[in-house]
Amino acid sequence: DQEIPATLSDVATESIGNCGTAFASGTFAGCVYYSGVGAYLAPKGQRIFFALKHVRDRATLLGGSIALWSAIFHTSKGGLTWARGKDDPYNASAGGFLVGLVSNYRVGLSNGIREGLRIGMLCYVIYTLPANRIYLHVEK
Repeated sequence: DQEIPATLSDVATESIGNCGTAFASGTFAGCVYYSGVGAYLAPKGQRIFFALKHVRDRATLLGGSIALWSAIFHTSKGGLTWARGKDDPYNASAGGFLVGLVSNYRVGLSNGIREGLRIGMLCYVIYTLPANRIYLHVEK
């Protein structure tokens, strides 16, 4: 379990830190992915040039999207942890629901709710997995 944030300022500070990490991770993943896509779609003899051009044009967009999802998730999860006074999987589930709702609301409210429920359930499953089942423990 994590520490319960003392103030909303702590929640905001942690959310901003997590956004930076998410942006860097998303940009790195975008560089790897879009360099492959750019090289695949390029004509022979220009693969490296097109791969770098595709990375330049698209990688930071993926990083920004992941940073936005991280901001919504961590702000809502941290705010609920602070408001409820306990850190449990329900906070992560609500954070996942809000990520799905906000990111898919432009398509329609019903689609936003459906995706929010999917992502919320996924976050609940991820946050309820005990660490003992994930790692192999060797008996002494």
